[in-house]
Amino acid sequence: MCWTARHPRYAKMLAFCRAHNALKDYEPLFGRCDDETLANCANTLCHMIDRMMVSHIRKMQSEFVELGSAREQMRDARQERRLEQRDDAREAPKLRMLLAQRDREIMLLNLAINRLRGEINALKAQQGR
Repeated sequence: MCWTARHPRYAKMLAFCRAHNALKDYEPLFGRCDDETLANCANTLCHMIDRMMVSHIRKMQSEFVELGSAREQMRDARQERRLEQRDDAREAPKLRMLLAQRDREIMLLNLAINRLRGEINALKAQQGR
């Protein structure tokens, strides 16, 4: 007979099944419990697995609708990377030109620094006379 929630041992069996998921937990019961108890325990485990599988399938379906398949995700990632590479390629000449401008500015500043050092040395020499 299949136990329902009204059966006096149902709640205890359900709690046990929820807390134990390894065969080693059930093996000691094989010799102690009658066939009806073992059958109801197995039936409960089957129902629990069924509910978990249904829940997992729903989650996977939701993720598929939201994110697409793995193939679509890989395609999107490849396309995004290609766009990044194109953007990098477009930016490279601008960056090289900016770098060259900064190099020229640094060179001019170094010349100004050297000129000012020369003027400072000349003024020190005049003061020393």
